[in-house]
Amino acid sequence: MEISKVSFRGFFMAKRKHSIEWMIDRVNEYLSGTGSYESIAEANGIDDRTLRSWVSAYRYHGVDAFVKGSGNKQYSRDFKLSCVETVLNGELSVLECISKYE
Repeated sequence: MEISKVSFRGFFMAKRKHSIEWMIDRVNEYLSGTGSYESIAEANGIDDRTLRSWVSAYRYHGVDAFVKGSGNKQYSRDFKLSCVETVLNGELSVLECISKYE
């Protein structure tokens, strides 16, 4: 399956390659202890970092983590600064912060 790409300021953003159900199945495989991030990712042809981000997002938002919003989100300067401070203070990792507020 070919991934459709859209250029945005030099970066390429891929449209969703997998169905929501498929992604949730991979998350549930990990959460049920079926395998490690690496083994599940390798068996399904995805990067383990992708699976980690899905699991983290799912832990914060449940199934809603996989429902795409329309367009780019706009965040205030104050909100962005509070997120940076949260990470720098060690309250959340970058991945946890992204998962929580995305």
